[in-house]
Amino acid sequence: MSMKVPASLEEWNAAGDDYLPGLLGMRFIRVELDEVVATLEVRRALGAWNGYLHAGTVTSLAEPAVAMARSGACQQAPAGSPQWN
Repeated sequence: MSMKVPASLEEWNAAGDDYLPGLLGMRFIRVELDEVVATLEVRRALGAWNGYLHAGTVTSLAEPAVAMARSGACQQAPAGSPQWN
């Protein structure tokens, strides 16, 4: 599957707008080869009945951040570098 890796923060954020990251309100603040910073406004709908942030919310924040870091890293890797499949 071929995909265009976003080149700006606006493109990174727009890439998730129509998907789970957009639904949750995630915004990427920094996307670099060695660092991804994302934010999420904590609200009641993302919590568990006991008042804590739901673990599914936490993993739903982490997974796209890791995926975006991986996408950028694979695109920027030197020729011949090992990459995930």
